[in-house]
Amino acid sequence: MSPERASSALIAIGAHRRPVRSGQACDRARYADARCFGRAGGTVGTMVMLVPPPVHDHASSHEQRTSAMVNYLRNVVLTPPALHERGHAIFVDAQRAFLGDAGFGMGSLGTLQLRMRALFGEALRLGASGIILAHNHPSGQCQPSGSDLTATRQLQDVARALDITLIDHLIFTNRAVYSMRAGGLL
Repeated sequence: MSPERASSALIAIGAHRRPVRSGQACDRARYADARCFGRAGGTVGTMVMLVPPPVHDHASSHEQRTSAMVNYLRNVVLTPPALHERGHAIFVDAQRAFLGDAGFGMGSLGTLQLRMRALFGEALRLGASGIILAHNHPSGQCQPSGSDLTATRQLQDVARALDITLIDHLIFTNRAVYSMRAGGLL
């Protein structure tokens, strides 16, 4: 997706929504799994600089920009039909400015087939120094599975060898988001 399309998508999906912050009381009517929702905060807040520049022009606050990034990633990985796991990556430079984004895998209800070569090929092509990964769990369970943990560790090892930082790996469900960084898993 081009930065222009990404910017339009970010603006269109509602930068006005509440951001996710650790310690913040969860709106239980809207977010049934408060444990997962609450854990996303600290790391997601650090991703504000990832929003493409046009979004900064339209978002008036740090919270709105953070919310726009979370909503953008949620929109991408939960795009209907979200019956299968879908992975997406955002590539950033050393100042965490948006360089590009790309899908990195598709799967079934409970598995995601990673295309590691394509993922890191795109990161190198863009000159990225950081990657944020996101994928969905159609099952509704936002906690990382054993496979998620194993794959993330492998991705982190490859990224480290290429001098690329794996900034976070977010897991989205229809009701929650889990940050592996905030959860202490990265």
